Amino acid sequence: MNQYAYYPGCSALKSATELDLAARKVMSGLGLTWIDLSQAACCGSRECGGLRVEDELFALANNARTLAMAEAGGAKTIVNICSTCQLELSGDNKRLQEDADLLAQVNSVLNSIGKHYSGSVQVKHLLYVLVEDVGLEKVTEAVRHPLKGLRIAPFYGCHLLRPSEIHDSGEDPYKPQSLRKLIEALGAEEVEYSGATRCCGFHSILISKKPQLQMSGSHLMEAKGRGANLMVTPCPLCHTVLDSYQPSIEGALQTKINLPILHLPQLVGLAMGIDASGLGIGRHMIDPMRVLTPILER
Repeated sequence: MNQYAYYPGCSALKSATELDLAARKVMSGLGLTWIDLSQAACCGSRECGGLRVEDELFALANNARTLAMAEAGGAKTIVNICSTCQLELSGDNKRLQEDADLLAQVNSVLNSIGKHYSGSVQVKHLLYVLVEDVGLEKVTEAVRHPLKGLRIAPFYGCHLLRPSEIHDSGEDPYKPQSLRKLIEALGAEEVEYSGATRCCGFHSILISKKPQLQMSGSHLMEAKGRGANLMVTPCPLCHTVLDSYQPSIEGALQTKINLPILHLPQLVGLAMGIDASGLGIGRHMIDPMRVLTPILER
């Protein structure tokens, strides 16, 4: 029986395919097995919030369908690689697990497509699968190329941590430690800065572009000012803003930043000895190899 069902979400299958590639290689390298939820739909995201207003039952049933597919496949846990997916799936899952009447209503919708959800599945981000399920000791044992010399700023963003009552990580939403522990397990050094748990601006950047670029830039500038030569994030939407929009951020701030941003499994994969090209690192807007090459060629 597979313990995990893998839910990559939308971004990792389209605009951030390097994230899906790296996640699969890291999970496989650590001995995890999983079923693919190839027919799963979008989590609904914040941009589809209007759907919840217009038809909340349908919105819940959308994610319950994903949960039901994982449950039917024998999985105990859905592992995802997007903080917004984590927020949406775990939030809906918690509501269904705590409200039997609501679960029955949702199942009346699911039954029309031959599916049923009993509420047995847990939703967990890959970060916590690595730290809690695999464990830091086993992660350290898998390290073939310690990342000594990298000074890494973690960027958690919002949705992985807040609202804390729907997440099972037990993290302090304003003083989380999981990325620090993982960074240190890989042989690198964490750089502390105040912007690590703040919003990246993704969900409002198209509405109010310049203020959001300035806000995102303040996180990058603070991290770099504290000595970071790399940033890592567990969320592809945060990555889009911090990496893909970084040239626009530089324009808004009238300053050069040039801080590379890695997806979480890319960082882990590098430490495990997986070749950078095999982790899709060449797809980034801000080239990380300027920083990584001296480390990897030691």
